Amino acid sequence: MIEHLEGAAPLLEPVALVVATVLLVWAAVRLVRPLVPILLATRASLLTLLAGFLLLFVAGQGREVVDALSAAPSVHLLWFGLALFYWAIQCWHWSRVELYLAFGSDRAAWAPRAAIAWLPRLYGLAVHLLALAAVAWAALRTRPEPVDLVGPAAVVAGSLALFLAFVLFRLHAFARLERRRPALAAFFTTLPIGKDEPLDEAFLALAPFSRLVLLGSLLFFAWNVVQGGLWPVETAAFYGSAAIAFGALGSWVALLSILALLARLLRFPMIAAAIAVRAALALVYGEHPVRTDPATDWPRDPAAPDGPGARIDPRPSLAEEVARWRESVAGEPGPVPVVFVASAGGGLRAAWWTVTALGRLIERHQGLERKIVAISAVSGGALGATVLVAALAREERRALAEGRAFDPREATRFARDVLDEDFLAPVLAAMLYTEALPPALAERLGMGGRAAALENAWSAAWDRASGGEAWNPLARPFLELRGGPRAPWLPLLFLNATHEERGRRVIASPVPITQPPFLDAFDLHHLLVRDLWTTTAIHNSARFSFVSPAGLLREQGDPNRARGHVLDGGYFENFGAVTAAEAAAAILELLGEPSRWRPIVLQISSDPSLPDPQPAAEAACASTGAPLPAEGFERSLASALNELVAPFKGVLATREARGVHAVAELERRVACAPRPLSAPRPVFVHLAMCGLGGREPALGWALDRRSREAIDRLLDPDGCNAQELAILAEALQR
Repeated sequence: MIEHLEGAAPLLEPVALVVATVLLVWAAVRLVRPLVPILLATRASLLTLLAGFLLLFVAGQGREVVDALSAAPSVHLLWFGLALFYWAIQCWHWSRVELYLAFGSDRAAWAPRAAIAWLPRLYGLAVHLLALAAVAWAALRTRPEPVDLVGPAAVVAGSLALFLAFVLFRLHAFARLERRRPALAAFFTTLPIGKDEPLDEAFLALAPFSRLVLLGSLLFFAWNVVQGGLWPVETAAFYGSAAIAFGALGSWVALLSILALLARLLRFPMIAAAIAVRAALALVYGEHPVRTDPATDWPRDPAAPDGPGARIDPRPSLAEEVARWRESVAGEPGPVPVVFVASAGGGLRAAWWTVTALGRLIERHQGLERKIVAISAVSGGALGATVLVAALAREERRALAEGRAFDPREATRFARDVLDEDFLAPVLAAMLYTEALPPALAERLGMGGRAAALENAWSAAWDRASGGEAWNPLARPFLELRGGPRAPWLPLLFLNATHEERGRRVIASPVPITQPPFLDAFDLHHLLVRDLWTTTAIHNSARFSFVSPAGLLREQGDPNRARGHVLDGGYFENFGAVTAAEAAAAILELLGEPSRWRPIVLQISSDPSLPDPQPAAEAACASTGAPLPAEGFERSLASALNELVAPFKGVLATREARGVHAVAELERRVACAPRPLSAPRPVFVHLAMCGLGGREPALGWALDRRSREAIDRLLDPDGCNAQELAILAEALQR
């Protein structure tokens, strides 16, 4: 008998687990079942609360939105408080209306009475508790000085006090109004509504004020669509990202509630129909096209067959540009540093880190800006690299016009001023409102979507930093940035994107992307056969779903002839290392005379989760004789859903691993490439986003002040990059 029990022991644990799970599900169903009709009736408020939770606690950008409030101007805090109150009032009001229409106005007949009576108030309270929890979470997790967020916490508390005062004292105020102005009180009075009363009759029994709120909510939503479409940058600067996000949640409560009421009234699935109409309009009016400059059409080659090859490419070849650079350093004694930069993606944190790292290095090492031959960049790194190169060009123009010496500190300062903006707010303004319309239809109405909003925000940031100077290279065609063949040398930019349909790189560059050296990579200009705006060239490298949409590539002259879609360059490889390796190999081959040049490859990575850089290039050439160390992973609640999430986790992890492998391969190419004995040893330097003390700047287009300061400290003499900086300094001074 005992032996049989011992044999059954392994089965007891799974049986007990199954029984416990069944009992928990049964208890949960019994507890929740009476609440299901109530929650379904008020699903609009519930859905926006869920969206707010995901924004504030799951999306990294939510934390940055809250963090940014610590340094926000007073007017943005005011708008944030009003938006929070508006969201809470909308949840309270529309859940009351929906409950009246679903269960009638006789409270004595409500079941369960307490749940129906208190749920609208709880929704409004939950809005404020969600915001307060986000402020507290940001203060505790991301900064040692929680006092920085006292202001935003006070605004949340003020909005909550105003909401509670309205809810608790409105009946007293209404009683006084009824005694003194009964005619006016009738405007706020709901007539009796039966539980099973037809919805059209019940709707007419609502207080005239409720019907006025319905109309006002629709008009307010329409106005925000116009604001977000026509003036997203100005709207963002006026309200701030927090007010836009919370105000949009309040607006969507009203819109979803109205659609739900119309669905019940017309016995027609209005929300599903609205989604279907939006999809049909997208089919008719198109997607998010990549914005190009019609004035830059490539001339047609009459001797070539029809197609992209029938156009004459106006760009100089890589060989011509390398020859121009070699001429610019002809008088310098050797070995001359030849610097190649690979800058990783990572949203605004990557852009800020790229500008800070390269800018500070250019300040410390005189003439370094002339030694940087090429920059391969992805996503936020592409933004930072392009802004810095444009700032260098601006400083060259200003120094020449003012008859003074070139000042790299001024270029760095200006580039940082351009990036010291909240670029998330314009995207939110367009995405949460205007994107209810298909982008191509919105364009016909004079409104842009979130792609145009982000690109225009970058251009507007340049205008604000420069005080409205006439020359804004971000608002000009991309190929104009380098100037003519007699202009001072600027690094060659290679901005990496990904082709959605083929998975290949799509590279924007002022030189043709030929094969070889750029294997299996599309040339963006060759696909478009015309130039595009500088901000669009940057954005193509930074189109990470879902903040930025995929861009539709269309051949000029035939808008119906699509060349596919372009996505964030990080989908292929997030470090820019593959293109940097190919460009470096090709340029060094074109330069020849290996004893005259000292190749230096600088990798700038922007992922705080990566290990600190190890300055041991020689080790890259020698075998360790050991396999890669194994890693342990703890099981969690998410492990139960592994069958569902495994493909997505695997793809994202593979994307990251592909980039890490590309960096390792780049280092190995630099350290281990065969060279003559007389040739200087190549140098590989990796500047990482390390040593942040537990603070991880969010991946997106908003970056609070503390995150910027933490990134600035990465170049401190005693920081985690100190050894790499010493290696670079020694290589540049030899």
